[in-house]
Amino acid sequence: MDYAAGVMISASHNPFEDNGIKVIDHSGYKMPDEDELGLEAAMFAWLARGEAESEEELVADESLEPEVHHVPGVHNPERLDGLHLVIDCANGAASKLAPTLFAELGARVTVIGASPDGRNINLNCGSQHMRWPA
Repeated sequence: MDYAAGVMISASHNPFEDNGIKVIDHSGYKMPDEDELGLEAAMFAWLARGEAESEEELVADESLEPEVHHVPGVHNPERLDGLHLVIDCANGAASKLAPTLFAELGARVTVIGASPDGRNINLNCGSQHMRWPA
């Protein structure tokens, strides 16, 4: 598609309040540090001007479904036929991508923590909550 960049919310094992952003350039790679610093400076300048913030509802654009079909061919991983994987997506960015990718590689997939709402990333799931849900 004809996009200049994309933004990925990243949080590792952190709660949503500690999320950060990674800007991905048109070629699919993380924006160079000097460009990222320029964008950050512009954001802080906007905040310093004291303009009122406005909340916008974030709506997923379902037409932008993850393109996972080419990944196995690019990375050439071994097939996972016969394996049963339990994938805890921690309600994060890979909640749609990971189950589809591993299923396409042949695994039987059980998915937990795959209902992101923008505020529940890592909430009672993910690497800091290593228990099977009730």
